[in-house]
Amino acid sequence: TIDNYIVSSHNINSEKTEFIGVTFPKGNYKYIVSHACRRLIDEYLERNKETDFVLIDTDGWIKTEAGILYKNFFIKTVDPDILIVFHDNEVEELKMIEDTSSKLRKDRKLFLIKERNKYFFEKDKEERRFLRQSQFSKKFEEFRKISIPLNDIKFMKTEYDEEENKIIEREINIDELINLPYHYVIIGLVTEESELVEIGLLFTVNIEKNYILLFSKLTYTQQLSVKKIILGSLRLSTKGNHQGYLYL
Repeated sequence: TIDNYIVSSHNINSEKTEFIGVTFPKGNYKYIVSHACRRLIDEYLERNKETDFVLIDTDGWIKTEAGILYKNFFIKTVDPDILIVFHDNEVEELKMIEDTSSKLRKDRKLFLIKERNKYFFEKDKEERRFLRQSQFSKKFEEFRKISIPLNDIKFMKTEYDEEENKIIEREINIDELINLPYHYVIIGLVTEESELVEIGLLFTVNIEKNYILLFSKLTYTQQLSVKKIILGSLRLSTKGNHQGYLYL
């Protein structure tokens, strides 16, 4: 019997982060999130071969057909040996996801917890938006305006290759980018190998003066390792307020 929580997000220090660029796995992002999670697991196990098990805490998006498609693809991609579900007979989508999970892999163990999860509180749209804004605002407290040389920095967009069933990066032409509403879009500042160095907001790309103005806490030493900028979709103010989307 487990009487108390084993681990909490409050006492986890992340060793590695994958940049996604949105807060909601809609469209192709449901595939990108799933493959990014699988990649994190594989890389962790490669570094820690004596690991007994990996615990994955997924998001709660399951409702509507889009939620079912996302969760089914996530389970198929991550391919867990054991699936633990806070089951609720009133949520039809759960039963559909559970059935699909069992069909995808016959030897997968499925545990249904039927007691109500006292730590779960379903939030409405405004509550979720306020929570996201608060988290972004807290993250941005240490950020400042920084200009870095444009030089050979490449602007990239993460996409899903359905035929190959994998994540790919597509280079974005700068001349096309500057004609789009890119201002304040969330970005991932990454190395040549796409390792995340830091996140930020993209303010201005000045081709004539050869610089990029952004909002981040990137240090000078970190700047030297940044070779690519991954463009997200979400546009935010420096206070974390939602400003719209960048569609590429």
